[in-house]
Amino acid sequence: GHALSGPIYIEGAMPGDTLAVTVREITPTTWGINAHRPGKAAISGLLGGEPDDVAAPWKTEITIRPEQGIAEYAPGIAVPLDPFMGIYATCPDSEERVPTAFPGAFGGNMDCKEMRVGTTIYLPVFVSGALFSTGDGHAAQGDGEVSGTAIEAGMDRLELSFAVQKGITIARPRAESAAHLIFLAFADDLDGACVEALRDVMHYLCDAHGMTWSEAYGLASIAVDFRITQVVDGPRGVHAMLPKCLFATPPTFAVR
Repeated sequence: GHALSGPIYIEGAMPGDTLAVTVREITPTTWGINAHRPGKAAISGLLGGEPDDVAAPWKTEITIRPEQGIAEYAPGIAVPLDPFMGIYATCPDSEERVPTAFPGAFGGNMDCKEMRVGTTIYLPVFVSGALFSTGDGHAAQGDGEVSGTAIEAGMDRLELSFAVQKGITIARPRAESAAHLIFLAFADDLDGACVEALRDVMHYLCDAHGMTWSEAYGLASIAVDFRITQVVDGPRGVHAMLPKCLFATPPTFAVR
């Protein structure tokens, strides 16, 4: 599995609460890798294609220049840095061992590139102290992470802050950036994940903004982007991006 930092005991966090994790600072080290192998990449039959489009294992080392904000992928090709941690997780509600590669209601290997500096991630709490862990540093990634890896990189610095939201229970992870409320969902396929994310958006619009179910469905179709989070980590992921600018008073998940 992944090398994780944690678990961290969060004082006061109890089952049924929500843990808010705000990303304050994240700085990648000066090198990373990208790799794929037969049977792992999305085009290796996992999406119903011909196995195996990937003929052999492949890896490349990538120079990262944090001071310039780029990663040198190949001569003449520089990828803008957009660092985030692939894994933010509370302890799952399970007596069994849970692979670090799988995302779920507890967060885990979500691989959502929206979880950058300035974003707050909201995770359900299932056990006393939440037992938060993080890892799987990425210097940059495209939505989907289709080869199974991003620019996998260590972080020279990661600063997070924590807040416990008492009496607020969520079914699965959410996040909030300066511009969006983000609803994450995971299922066996993208169709299922999309439906779950859509329903979460609609329930939120009904509960927090007094919309009817039909009004919420219409707004979701008009103004909400449904993006592929990842297609390579067991359960597939979709994240719904609800723009804050739609509302006269910008909404927030934070407890006021």
